[in-house]
Amino acid sequence: MSREPESEDAYWREVRAIALEVLRDAVEYDRNTLEALHEAIDGHSWVIYTTKAQLVLAYSPSDGYAVSEWGSDVVLQDDGALNWSALAFGALYADVLDLLSSLDGEPFGEGGELAEALADAEACWGESK
Repeated sequence: MSREPESEDAYWREVRAIALEVLRDAVEYDRNTLEALHEAIDGHSWVIYTTKAQLVLAYSPSDGYAVSEWGSDVVLQDDGALNWSALAFGALYADVLDLLSSLDGEPFGEGGELAEALADAEACWGESK
């Protein structure tokens, strides 16, 4: 039995879900948004599984983020092969970061500003806790 690959729509739904998770975590636990973002993406199935990591790079406009931010050494394994997970981590990180940056309020602020960004995200994306 063959399984259909994840769609581009599924990817962007997951980007929105991660953004909401990050904001909720930052508000509820008074955490730094960027730290919560890093933690949410590190180990995510779209990053750790090669096939999904390759799809991230196919769907994301941020496919070069890892190289531009961290250099080519980060995305090459010791044997010279591409580290698909590192590339996908960078792309997914950048996509969620861009989405968070588009919100009203201050998604990287504290207290009320962060809560305002969460309320905007829930209103924009039709999601609620």
